[in-house]
Amino acid sequence: MRTTSITKKPKSQIEAAPRFAAAAPPWTLEERVHGIQAMAKRIEGYISYMCTIAGTNGTSYEAKDRAVTAFYKQMVVVESQLAKIYDELRLE
Repeated sequence: MRTTSITKKPKSQIEAAPRFAAAAPPWTLEERVHGIQAMAKRIEGYISYMCTIAGTNGTSYEAKDRAVTAFYKQMVVVESQLAKIYDELRLE
């Protein structure tokens, strides 16, 4: 007999665990910079994939549109937050 398991979708982003959680939080400036560099590489991969999604087969247009829309909205928020941090540091 075959059994299947259903993964429950988190109700909010807060409930979702980070995909790549560090074994221990970074304590030093150098450790945090290293973590930022590692995240940048992963994010670059996500962006590259999302930019090619229109040409992929096997996924409905609606699913692609939902994913790209959600990704874009999140990127707008993150870019704004990062720009604010960058600008504040440059003004010091």
